[in-house]
Amino acid sequence: MTEKYFNSLNIDQRAEIAFQKAKFIGTRIYYNQKIILYSFENLFIEVWYGPNENKIYKIELLQNLQTIDIYIEQNKYLNV
Repeated sequence: MTEKYFNSLNIDQRAEIAFQKAKFIGTRIYYNQKIILYSFENLFIEVWYGPNENKIYKIELLQNLQTIDIYIEQNKYLNV
């Protein structure tokens, strides 16, 4: 799958890929949001979730691979 194709999908289609086809990698916290990272084929997908509102705000591709370091840091003590 290409970035261009993924970006052309609506949020429901992106959610289907993330939750049904992709592999869970880890989570991180950014302010009040929990961001869940998935990998699918050659892409990294971030799901931005607000637990207080129980709402998914956006599902987008990870643009900066250095952000993976944040996931590693926030998850290094978990057995994920």
